[in-house]
Amino acid sequence: MEPLEQKLGNDSPVILPVTGDAVLEREAPDIERSGVMNQQWIDDMKFMEEPLTVMVHESLDEYAENPVRVGNNGTNQAFLRGEPIEVKRKFVYALAKARPISYAQDLHINQANGEVVQRMLPRRALKYPFSVVADANPNGAAWLKKVLQED
Repeated sequence: MEPLEQKLGNDSPVILPVTGDAVLEREAPDIERSGVMNQQWIDDMKFMEEPLTVMVHESLDEYAENPVRVGNNGTNQAFLRGEPIEVKRKFVYALAKARPISYAQDLHINQANGEVVQRMLPRRALKYPFSVVADANPNGAAWLKKVLQED
């Protein structure tokens, strides 16, 4: 699976009022809390420790980071651009989540009431474009697609 071919996050515009305070509110997900580690959590942790082979792509920017470094829970992993490397899935997760967002501003006039609305149109891209060279887990491609589509 090629991460560069996947849709990244939610690309719906953020609507901001032209006057007054600009507040972005999102619904908090329901979190089930339990004092005991459940089997799903244990399975998820095992899944994130599985090895897979990835390659961070070369960059035309002569000042681009090389090696690329990402971290997970205080442990760092370096990737040399253009060279396949076998790493734990948790570091691929960090690569997939490294995607800055920028916004383009668009002023829109509501034809019905003449109200001016400012829309902020998001643009996302992977900071460190990469390819998965090998993933032995049959659920790996679906997992990566899901991670790339999350905000």
